[in-house]
Amino acid sequence: KPDYYDTIEGQHNNILYFVLNVPEERKLLPAANLVIINDPIDSTNLFQIVDDFIHRNFRIDNAYSRIGQHILSGKSLDELLEIGSRLINNPIVLLDISTKAICYSSIEDFEKLDDELLQSVVKNGFVTSELFEKYDYETLLPFIGSMEKSQIFYSKYKTKRNRVTARVMVNNKYFGMLVIPEMWTELTEDDPAIADIIANGVSILLEKQKVRTVNDNKENIFLELLSDSFAGEKEFRERTGGFSWNPEFPIRIVAIHTRNKKYSQSVRVWMEHRNLNQAAKALDIHRNTMVYRLEKFESITGLDLSSGEAIYRLNLAYHLWDLRNYKVNED
Repeated sequence: KPDYYDTIEGQHNNILYFVLNVPEERKLLPAANLVIINDPIDSTNLFQIVDDFIHRNFRIDNAYSRIGQHILSGKSLDELLEIGSRLINNPIVLLDISTKAICYSSIEDFEKLDDELLQSVVKNGFVTSELFEKYDYETLLPFIGSMEKSQIFYSKYKTKRNRVTARVMVNNKYFGMLVIPEMWTELTEDDPAIADIIANGVSILLEKQKVRTVNDNKENIFLELLSDSFAGEKEFRERTGGFSWNPEFPIRIVAIHTRNKKYSQSVRVWMEHRNLNQAAKALDIHRNTMVYRLEKFESITGLDLSSGEAIYRLNLAYHLWDLRNYKVNED
């Protein structure tokens, strides 16, 4: 009887209750151990509901057990994603807040996936600015970062799959998201709950590895610059184009330094000596070679090495580069 519902709500969680023939106007709060049925139902359909309920709970309990065992075993993050991929019957990719892929599950399958967003991540390591705008990621990313529970996003685009998205928190800060595209099997209503379990496992492993979060996209991309992630300024500007901010001048210099080492190193030695002959001797090259390298550096960067401001910015960039592997003693 519907009136009996109020007396059992939230109690006896090891018992599955069925509340049958509930009037449409009667508003009842759902609970994990209750199945509310408004319309008449035969025994076959009722059995199917019970079977689905048991199957869903078994999948969720199995996910808790498998992910928990993996964390205790001390295995790697990519192995955890592989286990999660098998639990949810679809591939998983872990993305950081600037949509750069930091870890894949089943990468060979992602390469075959006809999803232009994930293809962009596989090929470029990031979502290009035009796709960023097309799918309104400028709005979507903050939403994903604030949602407490994972959910299924049903896509209206032919070139983007349905997917489950779950946020990953590290030390109570938003780190990134799990993306689970509908590739092998159709997503079900219990997949978001399993995605939350996987995301919690990822969070624990990242915290054990003492991975630190960044504050915003600018800081994230700046760290990528220091890790030598860009082949040139064109790629850098394409990479940053989706985030609605324009890179400032000193960051551009760091990006150039990381790739054109021959020219940038020559400039650095010249800045230390401020003398062509002495700089060429220090590098064991001819004076004319030194002149050529400085001119080449100017043509690549558009900088005027006779400008005091340019020298200041270069010095700042080189100092930042030197600090990239500097570790602070927290004791």
